[in-house]
Amino acid sequence: MKKLLNVVALLLVMGCTGIKVRENVQMPTMAAAYEAVIQPHIERGALVHGIAVPSSAGALLTALQSGQRSQVVHFVPAWRSRLRVLFMDGLKERVRVGELGRQGALIMADTALRFDVNMSLLVAR
Repeated sequence: MKKLLNVVALLLVMGCTGIKVRENVQMPTMAAAYEAVIQPHIERGALVHGIAVPSSAGALLTALQSGQRSQVVHFVPAWRSRLRVLFMDGLKERVRVGELGRQGALIMADTALRFDVNMSLLVAR
């Protein structure tokens, strides 16, 4: 019986640790990557297409900064349907005009890929 209680206690601690990691590490890291790398390229992509920056671009940053999973998950469809495409178009434009080399573009694309994986992880929880 004591072994069972120890296992249950360990599982509870591990579950709480996962929540703390998401709140204290994952969300702030995603917010920093989004603000520094992804959002500027979304804005550039919108410029390439001659459209206004979608309001969801700024709202997603606000949700990430809040650290609330439920708020961020709300923006997954916008990220997947439009914002990710604008990011890639903005990135391609910077390479095309010579503002960014291929290696820099690969690093930024990798940042967006990791962001995308983290969005998927948030949905799965």
